[in-house]
Amino acid sequence: MRTVLVALTLLSTVSSTYVYLSLPDGIQEPWKLMLLDATYRTVSYFVMEFVCF
Repeated sequence: MRTVLVALTLLSTVSSTYVYLSLPDGIQEPWKLMLLDATYRTVSYFVMEFVCF
């Protein structure tokens, strides 16, 4: 049980640092932009790794 808790804590820390993006104060909904950016980075990584040998 303890290892599950440690693994979950590490996973949430790594994923939050991957999603976080420093933005200016004038952005209306920063969470949408952060998630869109994280999705774009993830898809572009997989395309570069698996499609563009």
